[in-house]
Amino acid sequence: MKKIVLILLAITALFACSKEISKEEVGFDIDNLTEGQYVFTITASVEDLTKTSYAGETDFSWDAHDKISVLFHNGETHKFYPLETVSGADHGKSAVFRGVIDSGYEVGASDTEGGVKWALYPAGNHTWNTTNHRPNFVIPNVTDFTTADHISSNIPLYAQGDGSSYTFSPLAGAYKITFTDIDASKVRFIVTHNQTHQLSGTFPISTDETNYYWWAQYASVGSANQSIAIIKDVVTKSATFYFFCGIKDEGAFQPTVTLKDETTGYTIYRGTAKTAWSSDALKPIANRIVVLPSIPAPGEGTPFISSYGINWLSASGVAGSTAPGNDAVKRLKYSATSSKLYLYFELDETKLYNDPSYKYGNHWYMYFGDGSGEISSQWKESCDGKFEGWIKIANAYNFDYWGSSGTTFSGIERYYTSVDGTVFVEMAIDRSKATYLQGTSCQFGLCLTSRYIDSKDVWLGSDSTIIGIAPVGGGSMMSMTLPTYVAP
Repeated sequence: MKKIVLILLAITALFACSKEISKEEVGFDIDNLTEGQYVFTITASVEDLTKTSYAGETDFSWDAHDKISVLFHNGETHKFYPLETVSGADHGKSAVFRGVIDSGYEVGASDTEGGVKWALYPAGNHTWNTTNHRPNFVIPNVTDFTTADHISSNIPLYAQGDGSSYTFSPLAGAYKITFTDIDASKVRFIVTHNQTHQLSGTFPISTDETNYYWWAQYASVGSANQSIAIIKDVVTKSATFYFFCGIKDEGAFQPTVTLKDETTGYTIYRGTAKTAWSSDALKPIANRIVVLPSIPAPGEGTPFISSYGINWLSASGVAGSTAPGNDAVKRLKYSATSSKLYLYFELDETKLYNDPSYKYGNHWYMYFGDGSGEISSQWKESCDGKFEGWIKIANAYNFDYWGSSGTTFSGIERYYTSVDGTVFVEMAIDRSKATYLQGTSCQFGLCLTSRYIDSKDVWLGSDSTIIGIAPVGGGSMMSMTLPTYVAP
C-alpha cells in the first residue's frame, strides 16, 4: 500500500458459498483446501481524503499483493488470518481481498473477549491479548522488499467493524525519507530509537477511549527491537523508505537513521536528530506523513562512521583472539595527532551480557605503557597505567572506567554504537594526560572478562575468565607509532 495520510476504509465481508471460485479470482492456489475450509472475501474502499500540506502524500491506493490480517475466533481461540488483494482485479482506492479460513472460525473476537471485529495492516504474526482484550501488533525487525512480491509503506493501521464494515486508522505517526546518488545496488535502511524504546517487536494496542495507540515498550540498548530495518533495491540511484513512531512517544523520539550497502555491510550514511522530535512539524501524529528532506548518499561507505573524521578502514591495528570463548574483541586500531591519541575497537555483541537485571556487566581493562612501567599485564610487556571499568550499567552500554594501578588519568572521551551485532567503540585521549603518551611510541592492550554484578549487588563471574582480548594474550601489546608531541 502506498501513500497514507488518513485512511477510511469500508470493508464488506462476503462468504463465497454459492458460487464456484476460480484460482485466478482468489489469487492463490485453492486446490489444496481441506474439507471445511472456506474462502472469505472482503471489499476495501477508501473515502476521499482531505488534502494536507504534504503534496503528493494524500493519494491512497491498494497494490497487488497487499495483505491485511483479520481476526477470527473458534471458541476462545483467537487467530489472525491473512487476506490478499485478488489477483488481476483493479486496485486503487478500492480493492477486493480474499483468504482461506479454517472451519470453525468465525470473524471477530469471542463474546467473552468483547466481540470486537478487528483487522490490521500490514498482515503479520499478530496475536490476541487476553489481558486487554485487544490485538498485539507484531512488527518484524527486518522487512526485505527485495524478496517480497511487492513494496508497500507498511505503516501500521487498525480497523474495527461489525463484520461487514470496517474503518482503518493509523496507529503511529509516519515519516518518509529518500536517499539519492546511491552507488550501491541494494541497501538496508535502519531507524534506531535513541531511548530504550522499541520500534519493532510486540506492541499491545491500548486506548484512551478516543484513540487507539501503543505505549513505548522497553528495549535494551543495542537490542534488535530498538531498531527497525528495511531492505530495498536501489532504482535510478535512489531509494525511498517509510518509518513510524507511536503517537504516545512524541517527546522521546530522537532517531538515528542509517543507510548501509547490503552487499558489503558498509555504512553509507548515518545521522542522528539533534533534538527529540517534539515540535508540531515533526512529532508523530497519526493522520499524516512527515516528508523529510532527501539525503545524498554516494560512495562505498565505511564499517563505522568516526566522530573524529578518522578513516578506520585504513588505520593500523591488530586482530583480537579468535579462540572460542575468548573472542569477544574482534579488532583493535589506533590513530594519533600531535596532541591526541584515538583508539577504536569492535566487540561481538553476542558475547556480552544482555540481562536487564544486572547492575553492571562485563568488567573490562585497558593497559597503556611505553616500556618503562612495572604493572603486570596480559602480554609480555609490563605497562605504566592500568584502567578498569564496566562495559554496561543497567544493561546499557556505558564503558565507564577508573584508574586501577600505575599512572592513570581521567577525561577519556568515548563514543559507541551497536550495529547489526557489532559494538563499535571510539575513544579520544589528550596526550597531555600522561608522559607515556608523549613519546614517539606507546603500547596498548584491551581485555574483557566475565565479571558482573547482579541485581542483589552480588559479584559474579570471574576476572580470570577472559572472554575477549586484543592483541592475543601472551604475545606483544599493540605498538602505536605517534607523531611528535606538541603541548597544548
